[in-house]
Formats: sequence, C-alpha cells, structure tokens
Amino acid sequence: MSKRQLAPINQSTRLKITRYQHVAWVYAFRFLRASLSLQMSLHQETLIAMSHLKAITTLSGGRGDLAVSVTAWIIEALIHLHQSNSVESIEQAQHALAAARSSQLNPAAQEVPQLAAMTHFVDLCCSLQKNDPLQALPKMQAMQATLDQRISDKQWNDDGLYSIPISRESAMTLQGNGSPVGVVRVDSDQNTALVLNWLPREDIYALGYLLSGAVVIHRNAMDGQKSEQYLKEAQRLLEGMFSLAVLGTWVDEIPKATVKVRRDHSAH
Repeated sequence: MSKRQLAPINQSTRLKITRYQHVAWVYAFRFLRASLSLQMSLHQETLIAMSHLKAITTLSGGRGDLAVSVTAWIIEALIHLHQSNSVESIEQAQHALAAARSSQLNPAAQEVPQLAAMTHFVDLCCSLQKNDPLQALPKMQAMQATLDQRISDKQWNDDGLYSIPISRESAMTLQGNGSPVGVVRVDSDQNTALVLNWLPREDIYALGYLLSGAVVIHRNAMDGQKSEQYLKEAQRLLEGMFSLAVLGTWVDEIPKATVKVRRDHSAH
C-alpha cells in the first residue's frame, strides 16, 4: 500500500476511534502511523512520526497510562539519536529520556522488562555518541545489573512481543468486547494491554553485550580483552546455540552460564 493510499485510511480510522473514545486504539493507530513514517526515511515523515508520538504522550500522560508514555518517549529519543550525532540531537534524546524515566516511576511501567532495557540502551547510546567512555562505564554497569535482575522475568516472550498495560478508564469501551489476541488485548479479568513487537529476550541480551563491548573497547588491550569477550559472547548469542550469562559478573571475569537457551530456528 502506498503512502497516498495509506493516508486517508489512517486518518479516517483515527477520527472514528477518537470520536468513540476508543483510547486504546488511538494509541495503537498512532504507534502504527509513527512506525510506518519512520520506515520511509524521509525528513517530513520523521516529523509526522514525532507529532504522533507527542500526541500519544499528551493523551497517555493525562489518562495515567504511563507505560504508554514511556514507550513513546523512548522511541522519540531513538529518533533523535538516529537523526544525527550532533550535540543538539543528543540533548533532545536525553530530554526525551528524562521524561521517560519520570514516567517509569509508575509501578505499571516498571513491570515491563523491555521498557527497562530500552531505557538503559538509549541512555548508554547517548554517552557513546558523545564519545564519553567515563560517563558510559557506570551506565553500562547499571544496564548489566538491570538485565541480570530481569533475566528470568515472566514477561519475556520468544517472539519479541511485549504488553504495555492500559488503565481501566482508557479501556472502558473495550470491556466485555475484548480479545485475548491482537494488538489490543483484554484478558478474563478485564485487564487491557497494548501489544507491541521489539526483540526477543536473547537478542536484547546480545545487544547488551554488543553495547558493553563498545563501551570498553578503548581499554581492551590493558583490560584483559574484555571488549573482545563481550563481542564474542554477543556473537555466540546471535548464532543460535548459546547461553545467557550474568552480564554484571563480566566486569571481573567471564562467568559460567546461568541460564540455558536454545533458539528455535524453525519458528522463523
């Protein structure tokens, strides 16, 4: 479907769901429109994506759907980092990240391990793009500690899907008509969630190793080749037969595997 074909359909659908106060679907369609705009790699489309993300944060912030706000703020921060490595872009990314962190104080946002991982990754990338290894090192350690704590979290999914909780007030029009599948899901207890797709757990941890390797690469020769060790572990994770080690213990030595995982290539 072309951009010209998509625009009227998207606008018409959004007007209908806004008119009938289907807030959960407003979130879903605005995230979808932002995602489609970002795939076009055009400046004007990037601006459109940013406008949809800001609309999401305004609506979700006013309704207490702070996990939704965190997601939108993190995506905005990633857009700024992707656009340029200028000081201005990094500062804009850090501003969006600060807004995300303030919303993450909400218990509902803290329940989602993917959001915690995203926040640490973006924060670490800000320091890497500023070429500030001294600032990046404690951020790397904080990222590793968080990933270690959440390694066995039940909210990880092999397919990369993750659920963003939505308040009962925002989901009022869905109660009694919800589905346990799809983008907006309602369970038997009438808890509503917006289901998005990012990375499966093993890829998230591989990314953690890759970023860790980038942080300490400047001291690789004098630090026992830790950067190479991080990168080799990331490679092992991505190759399909791998083990998830506790990242934090790599600061001193390579640990034995604590969690065994096998990627099922037949599912891809």
